[in-house]
Amino acid sequence: MKTHLAKSIMKAAFETVYPKGNLEEKKIAAHQYQRQMIEKFKNSNSEVFFQDMVKTIFYSGFRAMTVTGRLPIILKYLGNLNKIAAYNEDNVFYILADKKMIRNKSKIQACIYNANEFLKIDKEYGSFKDYVLSFNTDFPESEKNLLRLLIDIQRRFKFIGPRNSRHFLLDYGFPLVKPDVMIMRVLSRLGLIGGETDKYITDAVELCLDIARKNHAPPRFIDELLVKIGQSEGAQLCKKNRPLCRDCKLHPLCKYALGSAGSAGRNIG
Repeated sequence: MKTHLAKSIMKAAFETVYPKGNLEEKKIAAHQYQRQMIEKFKNSNSEVFFQDMVKTIFYSGFRAMTVTGRLPIILKYLGNLNKIAAYNEDNVFYILADKKMIRNKSKIQACIYNANEFLKIDKEYGSFKDYVLSFNTDFPESEKNLLRLLIDIQRRFKFIGPRNSRHFLLDYGFPLVKPDVMIMRVLSRLGLIGGETDKYITDAVELCLDIARKNHAPPRFIDELLVKIGQSEGAQLCKKNRPLCRDCKLHPLCKYALGSAGSAGRNIG
């Protein structure tokens, strides 16, 4: 992607999400937060990594507000690595009986399985952090062998796939984006990737990383901007049906908004 296009996309996305904001100030704050996440990685133990994986699993497929409000009850049941590893079906049914809990049996069972996998990793490598660093001692700042790490994490753990494995590592300062439905929709409508399906996840990630590099911004910053263009906690413009295209600053760059086919049915102003 040419630099001028990458900068135009970031500027338009930022003005859509933060119409009264200061881009440079937000970028500085994003870099500061990125450094905090890297320090979090360096100072975390296996228990913390496991708890964050539990959170990642429950956020996957649910609205963020739904999960955030229930994190205390989720971690009450599933936040203790050694305790969860010993759970059986009776424990699962007990958890499912709590109406305050997000009662998703598959996710609960996945967390139990993953707890046992964490203990195996601790036994083999010493800690989850040491397991990650076995792929590259310069993580999380480096991109070398990052794909190998992602593939291995997806292989080892249940309910951790191409999207939320990236989400999991993103929260520790890794140079990634989490290509959720919203990001895939925006990039596809801009005409920058071939579609919104999982087939184009790698393309979406590489594209977002390129935009980040050309704007000297953390990948997380690009991720958050694109997500907020459509999500309910953001600008709420790039909806699946009848998007508010003309209110979006990306409108002049968007093939979906400018296309003639079916445009009469879109709410574009």
